[in-house]
Amino acid sequence: MESRRRGRFVLRVYGRHRRHGPEVIESELRWLEALRREAGLPAPEPVRAEDGSPVPLVCFEGAVNPRPCALLRWVPGMNKDDALGPEDAAQIGACAARIHRHSERRDPPSGFVRPRAWDWEWVFDESAPLWTGGESLLSPGELGVLRAAAERVREELRELGDDRSVFGVIHRDLTPQNFVFHGGMAYAIDFDDCGLGHYLFDLAVALWALEIYGPERATALQGALAEGYIPERPLPGGHLPHLHAFMALRLAQRLNRAVVRAREERRPRRPGYLVRPFEALKRFTELTGGEDPLRTPWWREGRGASLLVLLPGPALARVLEGVACSLA
Repeated sequence: MESRRRGRFVLRVYGRHRRHGPEVIESELRWLEALRREAGLPAPEPVRAEDGSPVPLVCFEGAVNPRPCALLRWVPGMNKDDALGPEDAAQIGACAARIHRHSERRDPPSGFVRPRAWDWEWVFDESAPLWTGGESLLSPGELGVLRAAAERVREELRELGDDRSVFGVIHRDLTPQNFVFHGGMAYAIDFDDCGLGHYLFDLAVALWALEIYGPERATALQGALAEGYIPERPLPGGHLPHLHAFMALRLAQRLNRAVVRAREERRPRRPGYLVRPFEALKRFTELTGGEDPLRTPWWREGRGASLLVLLPGPALARVLEGVACSLA
């Protein structure tokens, strides 16, 4: 939306899903206001309705029920996407660190109601597809690898804990597509998935997303992102190796989705894309502890194989381009 007098805006119109209840949406908007007011971060600015409501209910022509809406001021800048370079990745890291630093120092806004980010139960609980549907697709050895990985992740998360120094309100989707660049700075956008979680989860999402650029370029971008993050918010001693556990969580969740996909396809034989992720998770279980995750990206071996069947067209094209470059 654009107004000659007031500028450009984004209007969100939400459905009736529980995830988009007014109190959940308002929690996101209050956190955005807190990021701007308390930390001076260039987060999207919520615009309240004339009656002061941050999430007014609006009746649309032809709709049976009013829909919750939110108006946000447009964040200027350009998305780099394929043009993303190390300097840009460093700015992404710095922006992520400032968000985490604010969460570390401030309580969530009053009445904050947002979901908890992926945790052990969400990925490895007994109701997960890996257990409920995996026996017909996976070998006993692979199920053993999964159980070992699940226990390793559980131990690492227990050791990490969830006090304010490691756990708070996070963005949850810090991919390059959710950053725009303007005036030499990176601006995070699309906080729709924000919730409670470990700060390392946010970093895992960001580093994982960079793999789409191919191994050589991803390594450079991941290093630059870390170099941008650490000066703004140094990680407590011994915390960086726990990043392996969050990479394992992401890979296991991709396997959950792949198992569901394989069952839906009803193939007579097990699809080949279920093989390499287990080889990667086995490497995770064999880590001795203390390895720098940026120097030992074991997840790279399994990520592409499990994702190819799940990626949309443009993302798949970038993956294939990266593979071609690595083989050239």
